[in-house]
Amino acid sequence: MSITWQTPALSAQRVQDICSQFDLRNLPADFLANPYPVYAALREAAPVKPMPDGSFFLTRHADLVAVYKDAAKFSSDKRIEFAPKYNHEPYNQAPFAKPGQDAPLFEHHTNSLVFNDAPRHTRVRKLIMGALTRRSIDAMETGLIQLVDSLLDQLEARQHGDLIEDFASAIPVEVIGNLLNVPHADRGPLRGWSLAILGALEPRLTAEQETLGHRSVQEFSNYLRDLVAERRRHPGNPEQDVLTRLIQGESSEHSADVLSETELLQNCIFLLNAGHETTTNLIGNALLSLLEHPAQKASLMSDLQAARSGSHEDAATPILNTAVDEFLRFEASNQLSNRRATVATRIGNVDLPEGALVTLCIGAANRDPAQFSNPEVLDLKRADNRHLSFGFGVHQCAGLSLARLEGRIALGRFLQRFPNYHLTATPHPRWARQVSWLFACALCHGPVNFKTGGTMNNTNEIQDASAIDSFAAFYPFYLKEHSNRTCRRLHFVGSSLSLVCLAMLAITGKPQYFLYGLLCGYGCAWVGHFVFEKNKPASFKRPLYSFMGDWVMYKDMWTGKIKF
Repeated sequence: MSITWQTPALSAQRVQDICSQFDLRNLPADFLANPYPVYAALREAAPVKPMPDGSFFLTRHADLVAVYKDAAKFSSDKRIEFAPKYNHEPYNQAPFAKPGQDAPLFEHHTNSLVFNDAPRHTRVRKLIMGALTRRSIDAMETGLIQLVDSLLDQLEARQHGDLIEDFASAIPVEVIGNLLNVPHADRGPLRGWSLAILGALEPRLTAEQETLGHRSVQEFSNYLRDLVAERRRHPGNPEQDVLTRLIQGESSEHSADVLSETELLQNCIFLLNAGHETTTNLIGNALLSLLEHPAQKASLMSDLQAARSGSHEDAATPILNTAVDEFLRFEASNQLSNRRATVATRIGNVDLPEGALVTLCIGAANRDPAQFSNPEVLDLKRADNRHLSFGFGVHQCAGLSLARLEGRIALGRFLQRFPNYHLTATPHPRWARQVSWLFACALCHGPVNFKTGGTMNNTNEIQDASAIDSFAAFYPFYLKEHSNRTCRRLHFVGSSLSLVCLAMLAITGKPQYFLYGLLCGYGCAWVGHFVFEKNKPASFKRPLYSFMGDWVMYKDMWTGKIKF
């Protein structure tokens, strides 16, 4: 059963009611399902919104950039606010913590790259960035493609699955596992640990959530101690192995590069957490957004098909890169960030006292009309897309190039393999706009046939074309049936000869030229499909669309969009 998804709407009155009682610690379910109308109202009426707990909620793009840029006035250090949240009994005592040590979650978060200021932040970031160079990330592409294709093969065999559990979440776990060179046999618990540690960042925690978070830090740290000991004995390539690079930095002769054991372990945990849930959300949100915006999906599929049919194999890369950035803008993987004012200052027309907590709403800033034209519209060709989903300034995401690569490969390969996927269960939106939802990698009418390598099986009819209700949706499907250059050339020859025959019919009035035109046109087309394309063209079931497809394809061939 196929389910149509649409983001739930909020009435104007409901938006005003939520705004009047807005509290991050008590968010209603309908806000979580669709926060953007509330963001827009707050951005317009109260862009620096005081919260009941004394903190401030920022929604304008320019204000977030100003805070991000001024690391001296706005600190990322979380020791003050995390101490009462995590560092208390029984978690700062045995069996959770050794005598004199902090509670596991407090120790983890306060030593992580993202929750620290210079000079610690600068030192750790430098070491991590040294292993995330452009060359090392480019070298990951082949292995990433193999990983994605293997996951898609498993989905293909079942014809259905859970997008998050079976696909999106498996990718970053493996990628970060490779960065740290974690043995494949040891990767089973990584996702569970990550989810528990990240889940403990929620504003309100149950006793079970907090306990699980502390235990997950303990278990992950214990595992990493053994892994670090092994890596000391057998170092990897520091240009690609982040753990080896961090270890060698720890033993450097330069004291500024030294990492304590605690810093080393906790930043390895941070790398998994930072690279895991954000990339998972990017992939899930992107594929859900495409279902909700079919015109954008059809346009993207058409552009990708045309690019792949052209002379340059990498022509699809810039198309997908642009799309990935728009998905990140439209549905930010992380909706919030925060800072603490180190001095009394002013944002907009609001005075902030020293020590004030500031929540930066990335999801709201990414839809600010002062920065983006038509911000509520998903535009996969959007240029100059200065979204803040990777942050900004000295704390900008260290792994942004890797995240873009993961998104590009995952989305590109998925759409190429399953262009007509659909939902079989309703998504369950949660805070941070995460989606855990089932999908079917089948076309709308009947099963899909595949061959190894992720392309449609051309040995039989691939879809009931009569079910396609628009030319925009039909054309990408049409191009898939005409991927062979010789087939396209025969189509062109047949159409040209048909035009000549029609001209002769008009000149001479002899009806046999009409028959000659049909024979030339259909003869060349069928030879192209059966001999060279090796398929039975289902697109002929829509003769008008098929005729239009011919001439649009010829135009694309003439302009170089498709290779002649």
